[in-house]
Amino acid sequence: MKKIYSLLLLVIVNLSYSQDSRLFANFWYLTEVIQNGHSYVPPVDYMGVDFTTLLDPQKQIRGCWPMHANVTFGNNSTDFSMTNFIVCLCGPCSNYAAGNYQDGIFYPFFMYNGTSNLDLHAVNNFTYTITEVGSMKRLVVTSAYNAQAIFSDVRLANSNFEKLDFSFSPNPSNDVLEITLKNEFVDNVSVEFYNEIGQMCKNVDLNYQKSIVDIKDLPVGVYMVKIKADGEIATKRFVKI
Repeated sequence: MKKIYSLLLLVIVNLSYSQDSRLFANFWYLTEVIQNGHSYVPPVDYMGVDFTTLLDPQKQIRGCWPMHANVTFGNNSTDFSMTNFIVCLCGPCSNYAAGNYQDGIFYPFFMYNGTSNLDLHAVNNFTYTITEVGSMKRLVVTSAYNAQAIFSDVRLANSNFEKLDFSFSPNPSNDVLEITLKNEFVDNVSVEFYNEIGQMCKNVDLNYQKSIVDIKDLPVGVYMVKIKADGEIATKRFVKI
């Protein structure tokens, strides 16, 4: 499936006024998707769902490019269904990590049909709950396959999202270092090696979540390994023998 970076425009087919009015009173910012017991935090803070224009049939899940779907609200106050997805096969988003997240996590949450495939014509059913924590509201949308998308009515600062982290082995080492990023959706990743007096001795771009870096050219000593990605930095100590 081509890279798709979504602005999901949702067409309301049948709106039951028994729905929780708070659903339509806020723009909901995505904070997390939970699938198979694993939490996936979006790499950007602007993704979300907009139900605020109650009388306007077009709703949206905000992103880079559009995908349309038919949405029907149920007769009780907690469910809706989506079907007939129309995907925009547009060019790449400027944020590669956000595109990967929406292709691999966000789209499948809405389009998953119970198999390994994404089904444009599947009728996917969802339930939702809204709770209030202090002045913030929290929307939890649960799919028929027990995946969850969690939203907040407050746009969270970047500090609330998943911190950049990594591990490496072996330590100490004398030839290669295997570096593993613990964040699954990051972009523009590089690793830098600094010696004990703060001089950068090596700089390598990382193209994979797990990468092998040749360190044979580094002199024996203690180094600070600095990972940079999407404007964030994480640092750990390493010993070359």
